[in-house]
Amino acid sequence: MSESGRSQANQTDDAAGRPYPTGVEAVFEIARRLRAPDGCPWDREQTPESLRPYLLEETYELLEAIDRGHDDGKVLEELGDVLLQVAMHSAIAEEQGRFDAAQVSETAAAKMVARHPHVFGDEQVADAEEVLTNWEQRKADEAARSGRGNETRRRSQKRLRSSRPQTTRKRRSPKWGTYCSRS
Repeated sequence: MSESGRSQANQTDDAAGRPYPTGVEAVFEIARRLRAPDGCPWDREQTPESLRPYLLEETYELLEAIDRGHDDGKVLEELGDVLLQVAMHSAIAEEQGRFDAAQVSETAAAKMVARHPHVFGDEQVADAEEVLTNWEQRKADEAARSGRGNETRRRSQKRLRSSRPQTTRKRRSPKWGTYCSRS
């Protein structure tokens, strides 16, 4: 490790000797460190496009863990893997000056507030079914305002179905074992 890498790692070491802060910020700090000039060569080369199969694969693994049920350790691990993917994509965007992890979080929070006026506003709902109906209407309104329609959802679902076998093959490739960062 370079001298600057050692000093950077020491600056973030906590009392337990971890080179990252506690809490949700930990994974975002790790993603930044992996992509730093003295970080991992493989992680530095990644792009949103190259990480796409890993995001998809980690999502499927999380869904499988949820489907198996009653294994909090596995669900915890897979949630972390998905969060690491979010952190990596956020780090890349931050490097490119597009947005950062804080903006990702705030955008998601703002979306949830906008779609839950029965919680954060004065709208009244009778039950969960009405919440779902309102949610779908709000999503359709947002899509119409932005020029996107249901075609985006159909294309995404088709891509998800067709990408599963491909991502599994990529994960099992002989080269996978040489990567620095496996989630």
